[in-house]
Amino acid sequence: MYPSRRIAGVIVLFATLAALTSLLVFWNAAPPPESKLERLSGDFMKCLPQDIKPAERDEIRGIMDRFCKNAMSGKVHPKDVVEIQNDLGDYVAKGAIPRSELATFLSRVGKATRRLDSPYQQPED
Repeated sequence: MYPSRRIAGVIVLFATLAALTSLLVFWNAAPPPESKLERLSGDFMKCLPQDIKPAERDEIRGIMDRFCKNAMSGKVHPKDVVEIQNDLGDYVAKGAIPRSELATFLSRVGKATRRLDSPYQQPED
């Protein structure tokens, strides 16, 4: 039989190797991939009309970022996420969003973002 010190030494050696290996894998892991929704949102910002002022662009970016964050954390109804993601895809495919549609679209995004928040929900009967 093996002496207990040898067995303990082998166990410590394997545990150390396992810990080092997992640290190396963790450090070399790729960053999490950007979600399709975030990518579409970024591409959508490039489709905005040229006459939009920087302050308006920042406000629109905030609306879209809030929507993406809430959607990814499950705070937006899945039906709304799909509809808005489809609309974003359409605007990105066209390469532009008409100024006349921008306010309506952003209003829908804002409502979808807040729809599941308790102050905005309808009281149950």
